[in-house]
Amino acid sequence: LHALEQDEAGAPSEEELDGYMRLINRKLREFAMYLEIRKRRAVELDQKVYWVLVSTKADEIAKSGTDLSAKELVAFKEILKELASSSAGNIRGSEIKSKCS
Repeated sequence: LHALEQDEAGAPSEEELDGYMRLINRKLREFAMYLEIRKRRAVELDQKVYWVLVSTKADEIAKSGTDLSAKELVAFKEILKELASSSAGNIRGSEIKSKCS
């Protein structure tokens, strides 16, 4: 790895961070880690960008790690699909409410 380019405040550029996350995700896939780092903006909260580590493996252990009902899981999956298909990586609260009704 090489040194990160930094802005005036000493932070790496967003493009460079995105590149490193793509590299890390490629390595995670190569080693069949079933993990992925995703970048999301918390539109409904504070507009900040968050990097999250998610499991991509839908095995019995992952399925049993919740207290949600079957109906709640279906709604949750629909919300995740909306997030994944959103070009901005976000979803409005009103859209979430419609998925949960």
